[in-house]
Amino acid sequence: MSTSKKKSKRKRTSSSASSTSSKATVKIGQGTGIVLASFPSGPPAPGTLVDGKGKGELATWCLYGETTGKVNTAEALVGTTARMQWQAVSGTGVAGHGLKAAKKRRKSNGRGTGNKAKGAMVPGDDNGGSCYLVGIYDPDTNEVTMHYAGNKIHPLEQKIRKERPSGPKSKAFADFSYREQREELTVGFGSQRSIAGLRRMKKNILTQDNVGSKDYLMAQVSQRSSSSSSSSSNNNHHSSRANAQAEEDHKRTMLPSYNKETEEPVEIFPFDQILPVNQLLSLRDVVKKFDKKIAKPEENADVTDAWEPQTGYVKFLVQDLVEKFPSKTERRTMITKMLFLDCLLKFNKSGNRFRLDEEHPDMASVAEKYKLPDVIFTYLLSLFTTKTTKREPGSKIVTYEYSKTDKKQKSLVMWILIMALHVESFNMKSIFHMARELKQSTKELLEYFRYFGCTYEVAKKTPSKKKGSPKRKGQDYNVKLKAPLAFPKPKFAGRGR
Repeated sequence: MSTSKKKSKRKRTSSSASSTSSKATVKIGQGTGIVLASFPSGPPAPGTLVDGKGKGELATWCLYGETTGKVNTAEALVGTTARMQWQAVSGTGVAGHGLKAAKKRRKSNGRGTGNKAKGAMVPGDDNGGSCYLVGIYDPDTNEVTMHYAGNKIHPLEQKIRKERPSGPKSKAFADFSYREQREELTVGFGSQRSIAGLRRMKKNILTQDNVGSKDYLMAQVSQRSSSSSSSSSNNNHHSSRANAQAEEDHKRTMLPSYNKETEEPVEIFPFDQILPVNQLLSLRDVVKKFDKKIAKPEENADVTDAWEPQTGYVKFLVQDLVEKFPSKTERRTMITKMLFLDCLLKFNKSGNRFRLDEEHPDMASVAEKYKLPDVIFTYLLSLFTTKTTKREPGSKIVTYEYSKTDKKQKSLVMWILIMALHVESFNMKSIFHMARELKQSTKELLEYFRYFGCTYEVAKKTPSKKKGSPKRKGQDYNVKLKAPLAFPKPKFAGRGR
């Protein structure tokens, strides 16, 4: 025992001596800089990003930039392997750009003019003039080289790379992320239990849509604090007004323009505000041709390029239009509304992402792909998608992608329901068929109707006379939109309620 103690003591002494005798020199690197990045989607697979000595794969990283004048205004960092791709885009640059950029940041910050030490940082400086530093130690030269890495850690967007699709089935999920693919497959083929789990998971994800806007949250906090304290009634009234105003502002971002003072239901959501003049005129010829075909079918039997509804809901509505609307003006107005509703429903089914490619190099060809009028398709993109810039790995070609967020998707559903109320005279005796068209339950759809002021009652069950008609699942409702418009009051429960 005594011998082993002596040996361990000698080892500690020798290691301590070697550590005190070694010295390393420090210098500042003059290169482009180093990028600091994080992986919010989860850590990469083992053997990725590093040389796994035959077991893994080394990722290739490229830095792309757009130059405006003499200043780099945007940069994209892209890393690729055979299966994975990571990307970070920044409008102010990704890389640190070395010592020169760091000096420029300190100068533009307006501080540190008295410190003339080369490469020194100003004590107490904030993020406006500070940079991250990364030190790399070279054991051969016993040197530590410090590289500037900018002032931000960039989150990397992670995707699974796919081979170029060769058929329509393989193109179905071409632009979907892994999470979106999983969601689509769960909704399409999963059990009721797995679909319910997916909905619970989406509700737990914090977004601006499911927690409300910043003003709305501040109003809620203000109301809660004022109700729990012994403040005056004036303060409570002020917080209640702020809460209502924040809720009103949120509705204006989700709904078409509305009029709360009118006594006519058709004027609550005016159709000329839903579909502006330019888009309305683009449908005029299509509406005229369809009207002539249904009004005088014998004379227009040879017309083959007239509009045909693409969705089951609108196909049912266009039946017996001539008998329901003998006046040509009223009938064409109703056909225009049904045509726009059909476009909204088709746009809802067209996926969550729209992107130009080799087969569809412009927006006109993309609109043709989804069988939508070009002007209407562009209008819907501006309303219900967010435009982002994309770069292919290994190329400087810039493309634009349009994607639906959760908030935009919910707004699209409410526009569809408002147009359905227009074509059904603001009294939908059953919402089952629309729920089936949108692949939602009637209870979920009812929450959308309530959001923009509809009243409802339980619909009477009427057995369908048609054979093979789908069975109705869940409770059906009769929904009406009455004037003047009155939104439901925001739910707020105090402590103990």
